[in-house]
Amino acid sequence: MKKKTKRIKYIPSQEVSFEKDYCVIGVSSNLPDYKLAWSLNEKLDAKFDRVEALEVFDEQKNAMSELPLFMWNPYETVSYFLCQPSAANSLFNPALIIIQGSEKEENINSFIARIEALTEFVSFVETIPLSTNSRNKKQKDYIKSINNLISELEIHAVSLKKEDNDDALGIREKRITPVKLRMPNRPI
Repeated sequence: MKKKTKRIKYIPSQEVSFEKDYCVIGVSSNLPDYKLAWSLNEKLDAKFDRVEALEVFDEQKNAMSELPLFMWNPYETVSYFLCQPSAANSLFNPALIIIQGSEKEENINSFIARIEALTEFVSFVETIPLSTNSRNKKQKDYIKSINNLISELEIHAVSLKKEDNDDALGIREKRITPVKLRMPNRPI
């Protein structure tokens, strides 16, 4: 008697969606990224710290480039990232604040309102959608670039958290050093 085998089909999704796990806020400011991070820390009681740069692909140069990155973890399950990718990719004009994790909608709205109140160095703030039905090629390319940036950021964030955990536990790179054992002289 033949055994029946079940076939399992893998159906890949058409598009990766980050909308549930990420919120992207565009901030138009005349300040460079490090001054914007300092100002947000000063005015909003945030704690953005500069972390290891994010490597992203620059389509114009057809090469990898480093993107300065600032990170703030207000809660264990939420991370805020600040980057100003305009130098790395001309599709991005504003600085981006990318919120990763399960942040409450009212906290996000409050954060946006507090940024909008900083009129001395912020000209406008907008929430950037991560998907579109628009036929506008420039808008589609912009959203695609943001989704690609988020993909790279997601991998980078995991490595940053691993480094933080290793530092907290006191784990450093393992180095193998030869050990010489001395055997006592014993008569046979």
